[in-house]
Amino acid sequence: MNHSGRDAATLLRAAFEVGPDAVLVFDRERNVVHANASARRLFAEDIAGLSPARRAERWTFRDEAGRLMPAETSPSARGLRGETVRDVQCELVSQDGRRRYLSVDAAPLRDDAGVVAGVICVLRETDTVEHARPRLFEGQPSWIGSAARRGDAEARLRVLADAGRALGTSTDDAATLTLLARAAVPALADWCVIRVIEADGHMRRLPAIYADATRAETARAMAEYYARHTDVTAYAPASGIARVLRTGESVLIPQVSLEWLSSIAHDETHLALLQELGIASVLHAPLLLRGRTIGVLTLVRTRPGQPYRAADLAVAEELCDRAAVAIEHARLAQASERRANEGHALAEIARVLAETLDPTLVWQRIAAGVRTLLDDAPSAALYHLEPIGDMRAVAVSTESGVHFDWTHRLPKGTGMVGLAIRNRAVALGSRRKASMRVRTPL
Repeated sequence: MNHSGRDAATLLRAAFEVGPDAVLVFDRERNVVHANASARRLFAEDIAGLSPARRAERWTFRDEAGRLMPAETSPSARGLRGETVRDVQCELVSQDGRRRYLSVDAAPLRDDAGVVAGVICVLRETDTVEHARPRLFEGQPSWIGSAARRGDAEARLRVLADAGRALGTSTDDAATLTLLARAAVPALADWCVIRVIEADGHMRRLPAIYADATRAETARAMAEYYARHTDVTAYAPASGIARVLRTGESVLIPQVSLEWLSSIAHDETHLALLQELGIASVLHAPLLLRGRTIGVLTLVRTRPGQPYRAADLAVAEELCDRAAVAIEHARLAQASERRANEGHALAEIARVLAETLDPTLVWQRIAAGVRTLLDDAPSAALYHLEPIGDMRAVAVSTESGVHFDWTHRLPKGTGMVGLAIRNRAVALGSRRKASMRVRTPL
């Protein structure tokens, strides 16, 4: 480059540096060769010199539908193909879950021979990107078309087809998620685990689904270990699961190292189990229901040389979206059935009250109705408060095959019944008492 050319380049670079919009310049391999001050502020670091792979470890771009943006359809890739791109709406998501809504322009940079030698992108922050929620089926053509150009496209699409057929067959949340896991193995993963956040905030880990039958003992040991670690705070902040729970964003670890395993292990026993599993690549995707993270899907590959890529993560998110829709439908169906049962129970109690004056029959009908109102509880008892203050069980309704030792007479103020009467409020036992209620006086 001659002296005048260098001066022009210097002036151009200076103009970009002071501009209000973020400016990135990419070479043919989509490495960042220049980032102005606004770009450094946007990304919270100087990203000049970062390759596409290193950028993907720090940030993800999502399209207007909320889907991961395939590399081939990104503004920079389109610019490298000679396109001039205007006003592409997207979302920049960092590792900590922080979001920036952007409008992106891109234009090819050509050398003296007219050959595209790079691309310049201008990024402007906007107020928001309107996402379709749920994002099911929205924006699919971009990443499905991208996947179809690869040799493993058939396996990915087969996973979605299998999941679509299976997910609508159950009205139980756990069964629905088990079907989801089975759809992912072995086409998308060698090992799949789904964790669900319970109503009390604890984490429930569903049984692992695995392709290799020799992993059965490892699966059993893992299940026993996690049964003792159900608090969400037990997951290391650096772990992918903790990040998904904190941000609601997927996490992709293409190549798993011993150092990374050591950083997420709870203790030495946990680290030994993770090493025994032989994790080569892992991804975590959130189960989102009405914008709230209700669980995490974890997919693991144990075969070296087959790292997860963005296309795999897109399929995992699609599976989670379909499962979330199935869960929503199942919960609505359960709620409808529960309301119908409640109506029938109350109608039956009203009918008995209208037809008989026998208190024993009325009490028994009420006890049976309470079981129905409490989602078919295995057993229910109705206590009568006697003048001296003692409480006597006057009716017991128990599911067939269930043994429950109710205390038929309780001294004044004792047991859960006494607590409810004293406080004039519903009394609930702890999780431990619930599991030992046969021995607990009620």
